[in-house]
Order: sequence, then C-alpha cells, then structure tokens
Amino acid sequence: MFPPRRACSWGIALLLAAGSLLPAPSWADEDPAPPVAPAEPVPGKAEPAKPAAPTDPLVLGSYPITAEGVVDGDTVRLPKGNPSVRVLGIDCEEVLKREKDRVAAAKDFAAYAKAKRKGKPRPVKYGTPAGDAARDHAKALVKDATSMRLERDAVDAAARGYYGRMLAHVIIVKPTGEINLAVELVRRGHSPYFTKYGRSRRFDAEFRKAEAEARKAKLGIWGSTGPDHYPDYPERLAWWHARADQIDRWRALGDKPDRVTLGTPTTDAKLKALVGKEATVFGKLDRELKVSTDDRRVFLMSHVRGRGFPLVFFKKAVVDALDMDALDARYATVRGKITLHKGNPQMVIENANQISTK
Repeated sequence: MFPPRRACSWGIALLLAAGSLLPAPSWADEDPAPPVAPAEPVPGKAEPAKPAAPTDPLVLGSYPITAEGVVDGDTVRLPKGNPSVRVLGIDCEEVLKREKDRVAAAKDFAAYAKAKRKGKPRPVKYGTPAGDAARDHAKALVKDATSMRLERDAVDAAARGYYGRMLAHVIIVKPTGEINLAVELVRRGHSPYFTKYGRSRRFDAEFRKAEAEARKAKLGIWGSTGPDHYPDYPERLAWWHARADQIDRWRALGDKPDRVTLGTPTTDAKLKALVGKEATVFGKLDRELKVSTDDRRVFLMSHVRGRGFPLVFFKKAVVDALDMDALDARYATVRGKITLHKGNPQMVIENANQISTK
C-alpha cells in the first residue's frame, strides 16, 4: 500500500528500484518459462564470457579489480573517485553486517527470517549466511583478474541507478579468459536470475541456462545443505517475473512517439514533445503527495532522482476505484493527455480505466 500523504514538494521523486525501468521480472512457483536445456555443471570451471569490441557503444569502460573491491555479491567498488557498480542480472542476499543479526541467524534462522519480514506483504532483503557466501565467491572469482570491463545491457539503458551507482554487466578479465560475474554467481547458486527490473536483453539465455544448472545440482540457495538463505524464493521470483512479463509486453509494442518509458535517457525529450497530446506512459507509481486542497490529489510515478512524473486526480471516486495493492507491487501503463504544471509535464486522471497494471 502507499504510505500516508505527507508534505513534499513537486520536485520529490520516488525511489527507482535499482535502475532503469526498461532494463524488469517473473517466476512461477517452480519455473517461470522453460529454461534452456542445462548442461551438467562443472565445479570450479566458469563459462567464458563473450568479449565485446573495444569500440562497442555498450562498453562503459575498463577498471582494475581486486577482492577488496567486492562489497557484496552484487556490488563492486571502483577505484577512488568513481561510483560503485550495481551488477546487473543478479540480486544476491545481503551480507551480515551486524553481530546481533549474525547471532540471531545462527541461533534460529527461521525465526530470524520471520522477524525480518515483519508481516510485510512482499519479500524483503536482509543479511544472511548465503549473502556472506555470495560475497566470498565473488571475491574468489576476481582473484588473479587483470581488470574488469563494464557493459550496458542496451544502448538506451540507464548507466546510473537511483543512488548514483553504475548499472552494468561486469566482465572479469583474466589471463585464462573472461567471465561474466553475474552469470557465474547464478550458475553457482548464489543468486537467482534477477528480473525484477526487466530480463536482460543481452544475456537472457545465459542467465536462464546458469540458473537451470544451479537448480538441477541443488547448489546454494536451491539446496538444503548450504548456508541459510531466504525461505521465500518461490514468492520472491513470482513477484519479479510478473513485473518482467509486464516489461516484455511493453517492449513488444515497439518504440512509438506516443509511448513513453519513465527513467530512460530519452524520457524528458519525449514528454516535452507530447505536451498537449495523448500518450501512454509506462512506469512505477510510488507515492502520494500532500497538496494544498482536499479536492486535488497527486501521485508521483518514478522517473529520475529528484523528479517524478505527476498524476493528478480531481475526483476522489477515481482514486477510490484504483487497486492500490496492484499499483504498489507492479508497473502501470497510464493513458491520457500530457499537460504542463509550472513548466513540468504531468497527466490528469479523470477515469480509473486510464491506469492499468496488466
């Protein structure tokens, strides 16, 4: 559900979950879609990554990497003066940072996990022994690396996330060859294929195959003999994949002038060109703003940090007709005329049918 209304300025934007909306999820209780036929996993042998040409527009740059630069399973620290990197395609469990959590997890992990969830409607992130194991394996993978190459998932994908971290595939370069860090961590059972913000447009087949191998071998989070891990992966993956399916359907519609995806490098230009025209906007509805009058309510859709896309409601009945649970969990398409308020694009919602979470 949305948090209660509170005082905010028009410029406040909502949390954009780990990156560009275009780059999203789904997973049924068992398997989301038929995976690529798995090969038998070979312990300790990583599959080589496909090298990118030095002039490839997908390449963000190459940097030195050491074990000390591994913050956790899906975060890598760049040399001083550069942002850290949120590794695309994975969502490893958090490391145990507090001794209190480490003790509680060791004493009764089931009770510890339940307390961390605190009755929330959807799965949450918290430190686990599996998170520590993912970090340690990532450190081992970068051992003897000569460098790492950062690559976008697509030319039009955002290069930075909400907190300023770079969003990239991390290719570890070693004298023996190259390794896609995320794919290898999935293959070893340290993370599912993370699709909450979209399936990879470049490495989808590799991620599916890697997860199928890990599941078949019951490695890491797919087994019962390794470090304690989240107990709710069926629920977690179903949520991610439902969102990924939405993004797949949106992408299939094509890049047309009247369709706008929030959070991409071209969003502002498209919104400006559509002022006074009908458009369909795709994104995440995140927070309601408190406005000066009771007969106007404003919700922001995530766009970029510091600036959201406002949806304005003048009719209470329209807000009451919305499925807030669905809007809180999923993406939405919103159809209407783009107008301006104090120079900023917005959309007035006159009918609940303008908004869909399908």
